[in-house]
Amino acid sequence: MKKGGSKMKKLNLAVVLIVAVSLIISFSFAGIASKSPETNKLKQVVVNPTDPNSLKNDKTLEDKAIKNIAPGIKEIEEKGYVRVNNLNVRSMGSMKGKIISSLDKGREIYVYDEEDGWYYAEYAKDKKGWVYGKYVEFRKNPMPNDPELTKIEKNGYVTPISLNVRNLGSMKGKIIGSLKEGSRVYVFGVKDGWYYVEYVKGKKGWVSDMFIVFKDIDPVVELGLKEIEKTGYVTVNNLNLRSLGSMKGKVLMDLDKQTPLYVYGEKNGWYYVEFVEHAYGWVYSKYVSFKVSDPVKDLGLKRIEKLGTATVNNLNVRSLGSMKGEIYISIDKGERLYVFGEKNDWYYVQFFEDAYGWIYGKYMTFK
Repeated sequence: MKKGGSKMKKLNLAVVLIVAVSLIISFSFAGIASKSPETNKLKQVVVNPTDPNSLKNDKTLEDKAIKNIAPGIKEIEEKGYVRVNNLNVRSMGSMKGKIISSLDKGREIYVYDEEDGWYYAEYAKDKKGWVYGKYVEFRKNPMPNDPELTKIEKNGYVTPISLNVRNLGSMKGKIIGSLKEGSRVYVFGVKDGWYYVEYVKGKKGWVSDMFIVFKDIDPVVELGLKEIEKTGYVTVNNLNLRSLGSMKGKVLMDLDKQTPLYVYGEKNGWYYVEFVEHAYGWVYSKYVSFKVSDPVKDLGLKRIEKLGTATVNNLNVRSLGSMKGEIYISIDKGERLYVFGEKNDWYYVQFFEDAYGWIYGKYMTFK
């Protein structure tokens, strides 16, 4: 009996071991099976940024690929609006990027990400590129919280010689600005015969709806010009911008060599130009070239070619690299500009798309 009992115990122990091993194997396979969907899920988001086929029809994958290519990118994911006319869309987030399109002021784009001051955005269906972030705004609350304000949201143009901008939509409103004939404004909405507008960068107010039209004023037709409509560059220093297309025209200001101008057309040897947004005049055509040039080389600058940041408020951008230069605009502390180079302690910068000038170098930093 002892021997038989001992054999029975050994047999029972063997059975128990076999069952235990079977359970362990079963649980192991069950665990692997339960993890397999997660494993598959992880495999689905592995992106090869050099393989365009891995990006097709999958926004999540496309975003991940972008981040793999540019790891320092900051996610935005928000609608933005172009603040200037002729904003270039480039193939990369740099002035060296190829221009692939151009956008008008007020154009709505979808901004995915930001890197080094540039936005990666969709500007048309299935079309994406890079735009300089300074010229895009995010309108959280662009209009007064007024249910009676009817939305318009498009560009308008001033028709009288001078138009007052007021802080209220009424003749009782305080005058806070003045606009010249032909000035372009962005009209957010209308109420009781008054338009709520952005009339210069970051400044808003009210103007009478009697003096705004929504059809672009075409100077080529109005002035009888031979059409050109492209960007040219001043080839000499101190080129006079005049009020008329003749030597009798009043000198509005002097333009520096390499100043870009948008040339609408020609008449009697003079070009009618826009030299900054909403600022127009005439220049003698002999001193304007349509060849793309290198300002660093042409102006004899010490090459910098990177973004700089203003360290003070009300920093003047001038037409010349000296205190004698006409003031184009003033910028605020923290604003970033693209600096081409330096000469005699002055930086030659881009302050709008196709608008350039000089800033005193002491008040810019590259940190």
